[in-house]
Amino acid sequence: MVEDSTQIELEGLQKILVQAYKNAWHVPWSTANSLYKFPTAEGGHECPLPSGVLTQVLALLQHVDQCMRHEDVAKTIMLAQLARTLEEWHCNSFTDLIDEMELWDWNVANTDFWSRLAKSLHSQKVPVTWAKKMDIKLASVLVPGNVSWATATRSIRK
Repeated sequence: MVEDSTQIELEGLQKILVQAYKNAWHVPWSTANSLYKFPTAEGGHECPLPSGVLTQVLALLQHVDQCMRHEDVAKTIMLAQLARTLEEWHCNSFTDLIDEMELWDWNVANTDFWSRLAKSLHSQKVPVTWAKKMDIKLASVLVPGNVSWATATRSIRK
C-alpha cells in the first residue's frame, strides 16, 4: 500500500524529469518520451531514474564505509546516531530497520542519515547480506533482545 504510492510518486517524478529534458533540448512536449528513457548506447538521451537520483545508495554506502573505517570521532558519531535511530524506530538491528522501511514513505524515513539509508536500501532492493555484514560491524550498538517491537508488530501494521 505504501509501496504503491511511492511507485506512483516516482513515476510522476519521472514524467517531470522527462519534460525537463525536453525543455532543455528545445523539443516539443508532444515528442515521444521513450527517446529520453532509452540508454545513450541505443540512441536515447538516458534521463536518470528518479529513484537513482533521490537515493544515491552507492554514495551513502561509501560515506558509511569511510566514516566507519577508523576508530575515531567520525565512527563514534555514526554509531551514536545509529543507536538513536534504532531506538527511535524500535528496531534491534540495521537489518531490522531496513525491513521496517517497507511500511514508511520517504517523507517519514528521511528524518536522519540511517533511516534514509535503510529506506534507500529497501527501495533499491539491495541484498540483505550487506546489511547483515553491517550489523556484525555495528554489533556494539545493537539493542539487546530477541525480537524488536518493530518486528513483532510489522505484520499487524501492514
